[in-house]
Amino acid sequence: MTCQGSDKIQNEHEFVATVTRTGRALFTCCGPLIIQGLSAVQLALIEGSFHSQTAHDLLWAGFEPHLPDAMFFRLCALHWMELACLVSLRGHQFGDPALRSEGARLLSQVCATEGWDVKEIANAFQWQQVRLT
Repeated sequence: MTCQGSDKIQNEHEFVATVTRTGRALFTCCGPLIIQGLSAVQLALIEGSFHSQTAHDLLWAGFEPHLPDAMFFRLCALHWMELACLVSLRGHQFGDPALRSEGARLLSQVCATEGWDVKEIANAFQWQQVRLT
């Protein structure tokens, strides 16, 4: 399964509205495609936290083998946010501050790539009561 993305979404409010409107079927893409580079340490930390074959498969479906110098992955904004929330959740579950920090860093990085405000995203999802994971 490769993320398809949606270039129509311009800001965080449109993104949340689209997620709310379309529902949350498994593997449904939403938002623009975002390429993120991960170091070997970050990748090991993130993958080690998943405890989910589905999350592992989702991440590796976006692997970009032709980009040099790091491990790059291309996923839609929603799937990046779901993975970031899962990593952070595992950090809380296992009492691991490194995982909590990595989940927050990944979410911030995804939002920064699109010029979105992390707090606006969090508040909008809370207000809409949409679960990411």
